[in-house]
Amino acid sequence: MGQFFETIPQNLISWMERQEMFWVATAPLNAGGHVNVSPKGLRGSFHIVDEQTVWYEDFTGSGTSIYLKQQ
Repeated sequence: MGQFFETIPQNLISWMERQEMFWVATAPLNAGGHVNVSPKGLRGSFHIVDEQTVWYEDFTGSGTSIYLKQQ
Protein backbone atom coordinates (compact mmCIF):
# COMPACT_ATOMS: atom_id res chain seq x y z
CA MET A 1 0.00 0.00 0.00
CA GLY A 2 1.25 3.48 -0.81
CA GLN A 3 2.03 6.13 1.76
CA PHE A 4 1.13 9.81 1.72
CA PHE A 5 3.41 12.51 3.11
CA GLU A 6 2.84 16.22 3.78
CA THR A 7 6.44 16.84 2.69
CA ILE A 8 9.10 14.72 0.98
CA PRO A 9 11.21 12.99 3.65
CA GLN A 10 14.94 13.75 3.40
CA ASN A 11 15.84 10.08 2.84
CA LEU A 12 13.48 9.99 -0.17
CA ILE A 13 14.93 13.21 -1.61
CA SER A 14 18.38 11.65 -1.86
CA TRP A 15 16.87 8.46 -3.37
CA MET A 16 14.81 10.45 -5.90
CA GLU A 17 17.84 12.43 -7.04
CA ARG A 18 19.64 9.20 -7.98
CA GLN A 19 16.89 7.91 -10.29
CA GLU A 20 17.49 7.70 -14.05
CA MET A 21 13.78 7.87 -14.91
CA PHE A 22 10.52 8.98 -13.35
CA TRP A 23 6.83 8.67 -14.22
CA VAL A 24 4.12 11.29 -14.65
CA ALA A 25 0.45 10.35 -14.33
CA THR A 26 -2.63 12.36 -15.29
CA ALA A 27 -6.28 11.54 -14.83
CA PRO A 28 -9.49 13.33 -15.85
CA LEU A 29 -12.01 14.47 -13.26
CA ASN A 30 -14.88 12.63 -14.97
CA ALA A 31 -15.43 8.89 -14.75
CA GLY A 32 -15.44 8.43 -18.52
CA GLY A 33 -11.77 9.21 -18.99
CA HIS A 34 -8.66 7.15 -18.45
CA VAL A 35 -5.43 7.48 -16.51
CA ASN A 36 -2.33 8.17 -18.57
CA VAL A 37 1.07 7.19 -17.14
CA SER A 38 4.18 8.21 -19.08
CA PRO A 39 7.87 7.57 -18.48
CA LYS A 40 9.87 10.78 -18.36
CA GLY A 41 13.34 11.95 -17.83
CA LEU A 42 16.84 12.21 -19.00
CA ARG A 43 19.61 12.28 -16.45
CA GLY A 44 19.44 15.67 -14.73
CA SER A 45 15.95 16.64 -15.94
CA PHE A 46 14.15 16.14 -12.59
CA HIS A 47 14.73 18.83 -9.97
CA ILE A 48 13.90 19.04 -6.27
CA VAL A 49 13.65 22.61 -5.00
CA ASP A 50 12.69 21.76 -1.42
CA GLU A 51 10.63 19.20 0.53
CA GLN A 52 7.41 20.51 -1.05
CA THR A 53 8.45 21.55 -4.57
CA VAL A 54 9.69 19.56 -7.56
CA TRP A 55 9.83 20.30 -11.30
CA TYR A 56 10.99 18.56 -14.45
CA GLU A 57 12.06 19.56 -17.93
CA ASP A 58 9.39 18.31 -20.35
CA PHE A 59 11.09 17.60 -23.68
CA THR A 60 9.22 17.50 -26.99
CA GLY A 61 9.01 14.03 -28.51
CA SER A 62 11.29 11.35 -27.14
CA GLY A 63 14.02 13.81 -26.16
CA THR A 64 16.54 11.64 -28.01
CA SER A 65 18.03 14.51 -30.01
CA ILE A 66 18.60 16.50 -26.82
CA TYR A 67 20.26 13.50 -25.19
CA LEU A 68 22.62 13.02 -28.14
CA LYS A 69 23.63 16.70 -28.05
CA GLN A 70 24.59 16.37 -24.37
CA GLN A 71 26.97 13.44 -25.05
